[in-house]
Amino acid sequence: MVEEAYRRYSTAKEYVEAIKLILSSPHHRGQHAMMAIRPSHLLAGFAVELYLKAWLLADGRPSDAVQKQGHRLLDLYGSALARGFTNDARIRKLVENLAEPHGQNRDHVFRYSQASSEIKPLIWTSVLPIFDALDVVVDTHVGASASHGPKPGH
Repeated sequence: MVEEAYRRYSTAKEYVEAIKLILSSPHHRGQHAMMAIRPSHLLAGFAVELYLKAWLLADGRPSDAVQKQGHRLLDLYGSALARGFTNDARIRKLVENLAEPHGQNRDHVFRYSQASSEIKPLIWTSVLPIFDALDVVVDTHVGASASHGPKPGH
């Protein structure tokens, strides 16, 4: 489970780095910025999902039990909280904001555009520091950075 937790953590971190690349691109303005809302939010939802799954796996939850929770961020967050995950109001709010459009109730707005679909854009200047905090919490628990020498959140 440690190896699987590490892989989930690494992928989550990669998704957050991809968001940073999108946001810092010189093309990220005007219509291009509008076109990047859905994909950047999709990456954000999957990053949160994988961070939580990594935490649960590192905490000893069986892989099949974690997988059965699917894309339901609120359920994953609740499971992680029940197992000692940090009760940080900023992380909880991020999870709440992403849960429905990510697929909490099979909505999947980030993946499948519908006529009634509306995405409330995240305020990235506020959200990226939350992702940094989430990364440190999960990295510390998983031991990904420590296994290679750097401190969590490097």
